[in-house]
Amino acid sequence: MNFLDVLDAEARRAPSARLHAFPLPAACAGPSTGTALWAAFHLAAKMRREHRRGAIATLICDDGALYKNTYYNDSWLATKALNPAPYQAVYPHYLKTAELRTPE
Repeated sequence: MNFLDVLDAEARRAPSARLHAFPLPAACAGPSTGTALWAAFHLAAKMRREHRRGAIATLICDDGALYKNTYYNDSWLATKALNPAPYQAVYPHYLKTAELRTPE
């Protein structure tokens, strides 16, 4: 299994980076942007562990308005057995340390 396979498996478990919980002003985007951000976090943490330097770029694909009744709706998430809370909880530690603790 390679790095991208792991990210894909995690992305399927939770549209994790529901960006309204990310501590940036006016951060609201769709699940593809959240998944891209989560992958960027993984890559940055991996680069840090390996003492590598570099730039990481990702896209913010839309403003998230299309998802107010789905990915931004707790009831909808519950019907799909999706729980972004464990993923959102890793942000504060990640932002302080650049160490990503993947939820179990």
